[in-house]
Amino acid sequence: MYPNPHIDAISWAMNGEDYKWSLNKGKLYLISALEEKELSIKNDNLVKAFRSLGEVLHNTADMGCPPM
Repeated sequence: MYPNPHIDAISWAMNGEDYKWSLNKGKLYLISALEEKELSIKNDNLVKAFRSLGEVLHNTADMGCPPM
């Protein structure tokens, strides 16, 4: 689904430049949500922040499970 990022999975999840759901982008979404006054934009940024967190945690869990 995603093109080969040519970096390891943890680096990609933590700060991948082209990855919309990286941890660094999630932090920016959360900061934007906390600073935003308009409720719809605040909610949109919160959704993006939690999606980023979920994707990073899922990726980390996948890297921690040995193949069967």
